[in-house]
Amino acid sequence: MNKYNSKKTVILSTGKDLFWKYGIKRVSVEEICKESNVSKMTFYKYFKNKVDLVKTIMIDLMEQGLDEYREIMQSRITFKEKLEGIIQLKIKNSENISFEILNDLYSDNFPELKSFIEKKSAENLKIFMNDLKTAQKRGEIREDLNLKFVTYILNESVNIIKNDKFRSFFSNAQDMIKSTVELLVYGIIKRD
Repeated sequence: MNKYNSKKTVILSTGKDLFWKYGIKRVSVEEICKESNVSKMTFYKYFKNKVDLVKTIMIDLMEQGLDEYREIMQSRITFKEKLEGIIQLKIKNSENISFEILNDLYSDNFPELKSFIEKKSAENLKIFMNDLKTAQKRGEIREDLNLKFVTYILNESVNIIKNDKFRSFFSNAQDMIKSTVELLVYGIIKRD
């Protein structure tokens, strides 16, 4: 987010902190301006509304996450170590995230945002699945692994984490994301 001027950067940082803690619905432009110490006029100079702010935050986070993912995948380490790096990246990127923001990001209350996230997630999943195919051809992962099944499970994991019963198993969203990612990567086998 440092590619922006200081006021825009402060709005982005403050917005992220507030959204991650309280969700989108519960945070107003007025609160963001007050916490950022900027006027509403300054806010609207950079963003159409709070959904536009969230979208900008998500674009930045997704671009940064994809860059970090590519760096891991291009490194000269084993595929298992790459997967462990990806898990750590997911955990890092879910810091301070709340159930409220997850609800809002995937709810029908913000259709433009939901559509954007679904599109970007599908693009990122395609990149990951191509990397899995390559690793499978190289013998780095099981050759009998059904990649269509993996794709399906990864897509369905979004629906699972939206489920209130499932969420009740965890004290916070970061633990839920960490456990879900680890299960998807390692299964139920004890790690080395």
